[in-house]
Amino acid sequence: MGPEVVLSWLISRLLTQCSFIIQSEISTIYNSTGELHKLKSVLTAILAVLSDAEGKQLKNSAINKWLSEIRDVAYDAQDVLDEYQFEILTRRVLRQNSSWASEMVRRLFTSRNPLLFRRKMGRLVKQIVNRLDEIARLRSRYNLVTSDNLEEIYNVQSQTSSFIEQSDVIGRDKDRDFIIETLISEKFTSKDVSVLPIIGMGGIGKTTLAQLVFNDNRVETLFDIRIWVSVGDNFDVMKICRCILESVTQKACLFSQLDLFQGKIRETLRGKRCFLVLDDVWNEDVFKWEGFRSVFTSVANGSIILVTTQSMLVGSVAGTIDTYQLAPLSEHDCWLIFKRRAFHTFGGEEPQNLVLIGKEIVRKCVGFPLACKALGALMGTKREEREWTDMLESEIWELQKDSILNSLKISYHHLPTHLKRCFAFCALFPKGHQINKDMLIHLWMANGFLPEMGRSLEEIGRNIFNELVCRSFFQDVKKIEKWYDCEVTVSFKMHDMMVNLARSISMEECYYLGEDGWVPDSKIRHLGVNLYSDLAHVNGFSHIRKLRSLVLINHSSNQIPHQLMNALCMWKCLRSLDLSHSIPPNKDIPLYHLKHLRYLNLSYMNIGTVPESVSHLLHLQTLNLNHCEALRELPKDMKNLGDLRHLYLTGCTNLRKMPVKMGQLRQLRTLTKFVVCPESGCSTLSELRDLKLEGILHLGNLQNLKSVADAKASLDLKENIEGLYFEWVLDEEDILDVNEELFEALKPPKTLKMLGIKGYCGKLLPTWLLNDWSFFRNLTEMSLSCWPRVEFLPCFEEFPLLKVLEIHEMKKVKKIGDKDHGGSGSFPSLCYLKLTKMASLVELFGLEKRPHMAQPFKLKIKNCPQLTIIPVIPTVREVEIENCSNIDPSEGFVSCMICLEKLVLSECDSVVLLLEREKGDANMPVKELTIKRCTKRMFNRPPQFGLWRSFVSLSYLSFESCGGLVFLPDIVMKQLQFLKYLIIFCCLNLIGSSENDGLQLQYLTSLEKLSIIECNRLLDFPENAMRHLSSLKFIELVGLREISYIPELPITLTDAVISGCTKIYSLPDNMHQIKSLARLQIMDLPNLISLPEEMLYLTGLEKLIVINCRNLEKVPKGLGKSVGLKCLRIKDCPMLEGETRSAQGETIVSSCRFPP
Repeated sequence: MGPEVVLSWLISRLLTQCSFIIQSEISTIYNSTGELHKLKSVLTAILAVLSDAEGKQLKNSAINKWLSEIRDVAYDAQDVLDEYQFEILTRRVLRQNSSWASEMVRRLFTSRNPLLFRRKMGRLVKQIVNRLDEIARLRSRYNLVTSDNLEEIYNVQSQTSSFIEQSDVIGRDKDRDFIIETLISEKFTSKDVSVLPIIGMGGIGKTTLAQLVFNDNRVETLFDIRIWVSVGDNFDVMKICRCILESVTQKACLFSQLDLFQGKIRETLRGKRCFLVLDDVWNEDVFKWEGFRSVFTSVANGSIILVTTQSMLVGSVAGTIDTYQLAPLSEHDCWLIFKRRAFHTFGGEEPQNLVLIGKEIVRKCVGFPLACKALGALMGTKREEREWTDMLESEIWELQKDSILNSLKISYHHLPTHLKRCFAFCALFPKGHQINKDMLIHLWMANGFLPEMGRSLEEIGRNIFNELVCRSFFQDVKKIEKWYDCEVTVSFKMHDMMVNLARSISMEECYYLGEDGWVPDSKIRHLGVNLYSDLAHVNGFSHIRKLRSLVLINHSSNQIPHQLMNALCMWKCLRSLDLSHSIPPNKDIPLYHLKHLRYLNLSYMNIGTVPESVSHLLHLQTLNLNHCEALRELPKDMKNLGDLRHLYLTGCTNLRKMPVKMGQLRQLRTLTKFVVCPESGCSTLSELRDLKLEGILHLGNLQNLKSVADAKASLDLKENIEGLYFEWVLDEEDILDVNEELFEALKPPKTLKMLGIKGYCGKLLPTWLLNDWSFFRNLTEMSLSCWPRVEFLPCFEEFPLLKVLEIHEMKKVKKIGDKDHGGSGSFPSLCYLKLTKMASLVELFGLEKRPHMAQPFKLKIKNCPQLTIIPVIPTVREVEIENCSNIDPSEGFVSCMICLEKLVLSECDSVVLLLEREKGDANMPVKELTIKRCTKRMFNRPPQFGLWRSFVSLSYLSFESCGGLVFLPDIVMKQLQFLKYLIIFCCLNLIGSSENDGLQLQYLTSLEKLSIIECNRLLDFPENAMRHLSSLKFIELVGLREISYIPELPITLTDAVISGCTKIYSLPDNMHQIKSLARLQIMDLPNLISLPEEMLYLTGLEKLIVINCRNLEKVPKGLGKSVGLKCLRIKDCPMLEGETRSAQGETIVSSCRFPP
């Protein structure tokens, strides 16, 4: 960051440090008072002219250089004064310990000898004073005016900023409609994959336009799958493939080879029409593009890749459709964006004098919506005409050439100083990076960027963060709750142009080392290193001597390069060090020399112990050990870390004890986990009594609590704790030894928002949970699990803010709620109820009478075999009932759910049969219906269809292992005109739509995917059952042992799998007409004799697999030379002999003979 961002703050902090040290005993002991007074005097003289210098340095580069020199010396001065403060902390720690006298004697014979230390520090302070004196004399050369006001220029605004909704997108409707019309035009729906690039300058709205298209209803209807990937500078094909696969499957993907990724993507996307957005692409390598596009050979025709980029070359290399050049917004649209933010604080007024000035400011934004948004937010804080005129006439417009950066620099220039330095520090992070809010605030704290204003540093940091969000410097703020992991985090991103802005103003101090590999300047103070990059060309970092922050950008446990690890040993000025997710070259992490360190992040590292040297980092404020799963214990002398404010231990599953005297950490605010240990030499829970903790606290191994005295941690007084998670870990034979009074002593605060209790082995509940519900008036989430002895639970329905209630594995609980404990059925805020593994549960009092719930609701009940009555909730949107065989629902159970969109029924025959008896509205909103393991006869005679007549909106229907499904009547099939997916799996008794007819599929005119697997008794399909299914793209017929032929298929088909149909002797007659067919798999057809000659007409066929067709003796002439065929595999077909390859030579086909 530029010197003007840092100096006033830094010098003010130095003056405060000087005063503190002068007043301490250290200055007397080491005879440093005189030199410190001289330092304070010269700093005061420089501070007096800073205001004038910072204003003039915009035009005078000599003044800018002069300020830079002062900044460098000031940083060195801070390091020297930190040495004094470290000595103060050391002496405080020694006094607290019994070894005070012996340690002072020992130090006489070390480098910490008071005489040697005094000489060293005196020399260093004198050098600093001389350097500053020499620089300060130059101030007369620049005619700098002295300011009479020497107060700190910190001006933290008193008002708090709130997260406001982003303004509606303005001026892009025509762009959106043009692109969507292009996507749905016929000339592209017949192609396999088309690439449409959107090109425009940074900040012009490319990403916003892509988001509009992506979320448009027309696009959602047209495509089976929509995927969004933010690419950035590095076009890493493996990383992009990982994002695509995880987006589609919603599961983490752990593949380490690109071939595995690509194969899985082809399999997952086969036959689906896909819409993929690649946002912010810079790759201009045509070979990389071709390799990437080959991943999408299995998708359906009409699939689209939408690319946003600033590079015309990227558009020409990647695009298969004419690029769309995104133009700047009109002045009118820019004005609408600007005024919405600029005048929102004016009470609806738009003063005409300010409107005229504002329109001139907007004209200088040259059509960039991001600039209009940022400047509008800035001007919303200014009401005087002079302030608006000053903005319009600002010299920054003329000094910079880049139009968009001009606009953003104006907003930056008018930030308060403390916001400037906090924003500029973010230049450490790569574009598109998800930045953790709390991590960033702790980094700001570690580097002293937060002003001390009589409130906690964390609160000041949060206010600064909110203000930067409000001013559009930060965006995409997301709250991520991992309640199962006792973790709630807030993350955000910065727009690429905001990253550019941060880098442009902080290039002298902050640097991100990414793909370009340019080695930063020797004066760099804050460094971010992307471990995904190839750092082999970086010779070393030895030229950087005074680094203060090192942040490794890494998410997959990459090894720290040796040159970086070697440099770490010499960076003695580090204030913040982030090695998370990384692997050191050797197990030792050098920390002993980092006496200035305030922030240490070792999260997600495979370490069993934390180096004991951490106990000597007396300035340490934040220690993050989250998800160090191998971690067994903490440094035994952690009690010495008197400045420690945040200790993160989430996910440390093997942590077994806490170090002794944790109660001495009086500054501690965050402690995410505390493990109770019965051994001596460990902290008991009572050590937390006087700590002012906040956030989420996980109390583990509570079975080790031995007395009520040990359990008294005064949790009920800790009103800043938002979440508590109690956990007992006991074997079955130990459960009788639980002292229930101990749980009574763990009374939580009334401000609690999240409560989790796992493994409680007592029989009686504490009174604060059973009766005193005033403790839970703020509770929003509650998770109760694994209580082996409790037989009764209250209904919890009176908790006014409760949104999520999960109850799991309560073996003996027979009822929840009773007449004496609730029963009104209010649940005013409940959105999600989950009951699982409740082996004895019979009744749910207060829920069986259709409780009123105003919120959209999701209900899951699994493995409750004794439950007879389940709640009926009109506002429910999703219902999953599994293995609840005794449920006896009353009439109207399903039909009253007027908002129901998804219904999953597994092993609960009574509810399945209820669908046939109930009558409902003509059009129920159900879109997804899954029925599993229904054993009772469905659609029995005389058939009743009940709600099946109302499922006209159904788009997904699945039957799995339903022995009771014998017929799927045509009356039901006729109602499913909008069905897109029909899956029938292992329904062994299914015959068809009636006793004499196969499935009447011809009514499913919207069907896109048909999968029928292992239905052994299924009869032949009617002759015209499939030919007119004009939307069908994918068909899978597997294990249908009774069908003897396959009817003609629709010509829209792209993928077909025919396997295990043992009576089939030929393929469909119209196979040669399906020009869109791209992939065909034929397996385990013992009676298939030949492949028709007409298959050569399938010019779109890319992949043909034929396996285990023992009697296949004839294939089309020249099949192996078909130009379009990319993959040909024929295996275990003994009647064919020889060997060949596809035209591209990609796949060897062995043991086959092909006609010439």
